[in-house]
Amino acid sequence: MPRLLSLPRCLALAIALLSLDVPSTLSAQRGGGENQAGGGAGRGWDVTLARGKTRDVDFTTSEGTWMSADESPDASWIVFDLLGHIYRMRADGGEATVLTQSSGVALNLQPRISPDGKSIAFISDRRGQYNLWIMNADGSSPHALTRENDQRFQSPAFTPDGKYVVASKGNDVFMYYVSGATTAGLRLTGDTAAAGRGGAAPGGGRGGAAPNVFLGPTPSKDGRYIYFAMRNSANGGYNQTSLGWQIGVLDRETGRTFTKTNAVGSGMRPELSPDGKWLAYATRNNAETSLMLRDLSTGDERLLLPKIQRDDQESRANRDLAPTYSFTPDSRSIVIAHHGHFWRANVADGKETLIPFTADVDMMIAGPAHETYAVNDSTLLVHQIRDLAPSPDNKRLAFVALDRLWMMDLPSGTPRRLVPSENVGEFQPTWSPAPMPLAKKF
Repeated sequence: MPRLLSLPRCLALAIALLSLDVPSTLSAQRGGGENQAGGGAGRGWDVTLARGKTRDVDFTTSEGTWMSADESPDASWIVFDLLGHIYRMRADGGEATVLTQSSGVALNLQPRISPDGKSIAFISDRRGQYNLWIMNADGSSPHALTRENDQRFQSPAFTPDGKYVVASKGNDVFMYYVSGATTAGLRLTGDTAAAGRGGAAPGGGRGGAAPNVFLGPTPSKDGRYIYFAMRNSANGGYNQTSLGWQIGVLDRETGRTFTKTNAVGSGMRPELSPDGKWLAYATRNNAETSLMLRDLSTGDERLLLPKIQRDDQESRANRDLAPTYSFTPDSRSIVIAHHGHFWRANVADGKETLIPFTADVDMMIAGPAHETYAVNDSTLLVHQIRDLAPSPDNKRLAFVALDRLWMMDLPSGTPRRLVPSENVGEFQPTWSPAPMPLAKKF
């Protein structure tokens, strides 16, 4: 009975220790570690410069992965991305010339050639976020078309008149004036889009829900329609198993969006032929990603290429759902990269011809950026203790801190370790009623 009457005093003392953040010092039992920081805090940050320990990697390659390609309007050259840089080569292949080497370690992606063949639109993070950039066809005079910090861009494409670039920003499609000052752009999709607030027709999203994600815009020959992949983002995320992308079309005159495909394996990365006759798009065909071809005048579809680059439906696509590709100016072939190489595929029969290439790669490989901070590894102020257990005689307190068992004399003794183990956690100390050793759980 006296022990039970004195128990509340021990609990009150334990609660007081908790409220004071245990202003006792514990001898540190584990070595301190180096605190790695992102680097550049308070000193500014230039994305184009390598940080930490660096080394040069130079090699020549004739293969690549996830390469986006576009052919010039005069069918004389091809532009593509490889390992974060943009290259240019002859339409029949050969040695490629890098156009963005001066951007350092920044990434340059998804190049698209203007209708007059004089400019290239692309995506770059050389100012910290994926933005739209424009450069001359020879790689000179690169300049930012947008300056977003919070949302990234994907899949730029010129309108047929060459005056505007459409691209995905976040979940929507925006349009930007090529020759104007950097602006917020004109939003074409979404509930508050400037295209007419018509909304999207059901059927392009999960379970018939209206789509709210629009990716990879492609303008029609007359500029009236914008094709893209769309879906509803409900239950979306990483490692998805329910695939719900379909090709949608925005009518810029009415502001209405309607669904163009109903493919079992989704509809992704649409491209239109220059003559306005064909729509190509990627779809999942069992375990393979294939390229479909639709006759826009009749609606008839056929399988053009059974195996292309594996799509990115299960993940959060940050370079579109499939690499960009392009029709040739005569609309008779498609230039596409898959399985490490470039190919020219006939629209008539799907027969592919290899476009050989070589590219000299000069990369600066940077190690992690480290910041060093002084750490007191002799004493530590603990801000969380658990499993408080006062002794039956109220003279000692056992508790857990840093996953280790400690004991201190009440009311203000110095905590000390009970068991010098390092490889297991120690929790839930319990005192025996009689004067016996302390029990604990590992």
